[in-house]
Amino acid sequence: MGCIVSTWLVLRPRVLLSSLRGASVPIAVWWEHPRAEFPTRGPGGAPIAGFDLSFGKSPGLAVGRRLVAEGFREAAYLSPYHDNDWSRARLLGLREAFRPMGGEIHEYVDERFQSHWQLEQESGSIAGARRRLRRILAGFLADPGLGRIPAWVVVNDIATVEILDLLRESGRDRPRLVSFDSASASESLRFDSFEFHTDGMVRRMFHHVFHPDDRATAREPVLEMVGRLVLRS
Repeated sequence: MGCIVSTWLVLRPRVLLSSLRGASVPIAVWWEHPRAEFPTRGPGGAPIAGFDLSFGKSPGLAVGRRLVAEGFREAAYLSPYHDNDWSRARLLGLREAFRPMGGEIHEYVDERFQSHWQLEQESGSIAGARRRLRRILAGFLADPGLGRIPAWVVVNDIATVEILDLLRESGRDRPRLVSFDSASASESLRFDSFEFHTDGMVRRMFHHVFHPDDRATAREPVLEMVGRLVLRS
């Protein structure tokens, strides 16, 4: 017996986990928060392990290395949800990938929102959130410097879809685009997107429940589940 827990959209995850740890059964956690905030495994407590799907630098590294391999030495990073560790981690990964070649990453970010979900909550409706998102992205596109940058990396597929729509409406050419999430929109609109290893995370979570003394989870309180870049363009 054990617990599988998601902390997605949970504002106080440590409170949730503390209430579960009294059961003294293995706990596998989809940890959607900074790693430093993960509760440590105390002596005699429930065997707890976290699994980080999207908060590490590896997605940004994978995207950056692909662009460098294609010959790009300059790219723009666009994020309307930069008040969040996962957006900042993707930017750090990009910079790390470009650094050995002396490349440059230009930031176009808005730090008022942590996610599209927060944008919807504050906008009061899905339609209102879309209008607000488009205004943020239109502000990025209004910068003439962005148009001179040949490769754009966008924080997720939701924002990429709106960027493509704004480019189409203005009659502007599409740059080299790469995104994150690998949702159905990236398939239909044919842009590359990083796919997070959700299936692997679920398998590892069940493995922890049945094998709580596994050495990997004993060494690392939070395991990063490394995904892959899906090429479509």
